Amino acid sequence: MPTNAPVISFNNNDINTSECQKHLGLTLDSKLSFNHHLDGKIKKANKGIGLINRLRKHVPRQSLLTLYKSYIRPHLDYGDIIYDHPGNSTFVRKLESIQYNACLAITGCFRGTSQEKLYSELGLESLADRRYSRRMIFFYKILNNLAPSYLRNYLPARLTAPRNLRTRNPIYPLNIRTERFRNSFYPYCISQWNNLDDRIRELPSVSTFKKAIFEFLRPKPSPMFGARDNKGVVLLNRLRLGFSHLNEHKFRHGFRDTLDPFCACRTNSIENSQHFILHCSIYSHARNLLFNKLQTLELNIYPLSPPKLFNLLLYGDPNLVFETNNAILNLTIEFILASERFSGALF
Repeated sequence: MPTNAPVISFNNNDINTSECQKHLGLTLDSKLSFNHHLDGKIKKANKGIGLINRLRKHVPRQSLLTLYKSYIRPHLDYGDIIYDHPGNSTFVRKLESIQYNACLAITGCFRGTSQEKLYSELGLESLADRRYSRRMIFFYKILNNLAPSYLRNYLPARLTAPRNLRTRNPIYPLNIRTERFRNSFYPYCISQWNNLDDRIRELPSVSTFKKAIFEFLRPKPSPMFGARDNKGVVLLNRLRLGFSHLNEHKFRHGFRDTLDPFCACRTNSIENSQHFILHCSIYSHARNLLFNKLQTLELNIYPLSPPKLFNLLLYGDPNLVFETNNAILNLTIEFILASERFSGALF
């Protein structure tokens, strides 16, 4: 803040200076760092994540995910096209850790679970990709006169580049001297716009443009088909994502009490999720009950290869009806709970 800032008065009362001030929900500070804004939003998001942790024992996973999308993530979305710093890795990691913590709360998975696997399991794009997409969607609106007209004044005077370039309608880049300016809204959007495929840039509406962007960025979630045993769903999540009490998982994550990845069944087999579900002799009785109950669903599971059978038991089959998939996952959860393999502490 300038040391010689003029004194501003209102009704003969001097107005005090402030390092930060909120305008339309966006907290501005004297350096336009948006640190105060983000700290406040992160604090609110963390409170919501704490609520999800408390609700997980009582609320289905899909409802927790909806809660996150509807009431927690919007705190981080608000104003993101302005405060985003895509070139700042510390900034990106700081915000991404909030969504990662939310995913852990929703799934009940352990810290250290792969972020990429968590996002894929829940069908969430990263917050960095989300900020990118929201910037590009708003830029599309500016170019197509769907935003306030004055915003077009900040585009280059010559909007379209020569025809001999690779793309048909790129935009002349701005003259950039600093990295901070490069990652600000207009230079960043112009650069990313020029990298888009022609077919995406020329889509006729905001809705089709948005759909194309998110189809590329957003993974397809793994469904739970209405499985209701919340404790069992948490254990299923951990097996799906490869971080549970099993020796291979703990050994891979460097637990000191796990000196090797082999199973206690003395078959010299690695104790991973597939071995536990399909092969471990310790749980033969529970597994036989599982397979017998699967037969009542009129499923011919025996011709399936082990990887396909394992995938069916953990994820269901989109070619089957909802009720059958629901029964499959519930029977798998029943087997997991009956094994008592995951009843103790992790270490």
